[in-house]
Amino acid sequence: SEATAFLPFQEVSRGELKVGQLLETYVKKVKKEHKLAIVSTQRESLADSLTKEIESLTLDNLLPGMIFKCKVAKVHESGLVVRFLNFFFGTIDLFHLPLVGSGKGVEQFSEKQVVTARIISLDVGANRIGLSLRRHVLDSPPPPYVQADV
Repeated sequence: SEATAFLPFQEVSRGELKVGQLLETYVKKVKKEHKLAIVSTQRESLADSLTKEIESLTLDNLLPGMIFKCKVAKVHESGLVVRFLNFFFGTIDLFHLPLVGSGKGVEQFSEKQVVTARIISLDVGANRIGLSLRRHVLDSPPPPYVQADV
């Protein structure tokens, strides 16, 4: 089923737009009854955007750069196992935990704690998802995606 995206003028972060110009956007709101998505190009909003629960989302639909609210499922000395969207599990390596003082690695986390993390790697074949809690990773814009015929 097709959908349409609408970009209001107040959501444009750059100057003049041209027909056919490619834009990095994020979806602010979805109006299912009209098959319409309201989008924005504002960078600060883009970096803070969270991927919400979507029906029929599969591992194949996940992309590096997506941001999720995650619940810590297990704390290990080498990092965290987190659960997100009530279905997916991912790992956050010790080196992708936030730097908080000296000697505060995994000790700053507990099971069932909610954290915001960004996908940094996907291995669909091995069913592995790597995430990061580092502030500079969360604040960075997502990588550009290129649509191509394969």
